[in-house]
Amino acid sequence: MLLVAILATLSPLAFMWNETRSTLPRRLAAGDSWNYKVVFPDSKSYQLTVSVRDLADLNGTEAYVILYDDSQHLSTQYLWITLDWHEVKTFRPTIGNLLANSTTIYTPPVQLFQVPLHIGDKWTVNSTLHTTTEVKNTTITSTELLLEVRTTTSIDDVSTPLGKFHAFKVTVTQNGTLSEVLWFDAGLGQVVYGEYYNNNEKVTQTLTSYKLSTNITSAAGHAFLPLTAETRLFQRYRGWEAFASYI
Repeated sequence: MLLVAILATLSPLAFMWNETRSTLPRRLAAGDSWNYKVVFPDSKSYQLTVSVRDLADLNGTEAYVILYDDSQHLSTQYLWITLDWHEVKTFRPTIGNLLANSTTIYTPPVQLFQVPLHIGDKWTVNSTLHTTTEVKNTTITSTELLLEVRTTTSIDDVSTPLGKFHAFKVTVTQNGTLSEVLWFDAGLGQVVYGEYYNNNEKVTQTLTSYKLSTNITSAAGHAFLPLTAETRLFQRYRGWEAFASYI
């Protein structure tokens, strides 16, 4: 009885430790892919597929080459993201009637998630985006300043069509205004649900299926099986606006 009483006393403490521990996200691998349903404020939706294409060397730093591809092939882009989740470069190829391709370099790289993940972490993104766009025989260059504050606020149970995920909640603010809320499952190595805000409108992104090249365990300890047919961080609003103009 004494042992039971001691365990009953310790269990809340163990729960608190579990909720505040540091967690390293799963290392991704070529062949990993995740499918999402993205829903716009007018209820239009499309499927977004995120897949790891390769592991590249960027001046001595390893980076994932991740393809973001929508079901209508209007906003395909490749992202170079380091193993500690810094976005270094984006490439948008020529697609259909969009007779241009562009490359964006982030200086310094944008830290998407604080690794290891830990509740209470808060960091500032202050990066200059250098974009080169090629249109036929013309090259256009531009720069844009990205200022964000990102915070890991909690670990939440998030419901999706695949069930519940125990995911880290990360909020993103720009100029003091909430722009993104992301729920990232460390074991899965990706966002399972996201909300994106612009002018009081909201876009949602929900994980619907995935395929992984290795067995994984989520932050909550749930096992996931690889290579199952039924088993994309939506870009910032500039990407949504570019896509929305074509639907």
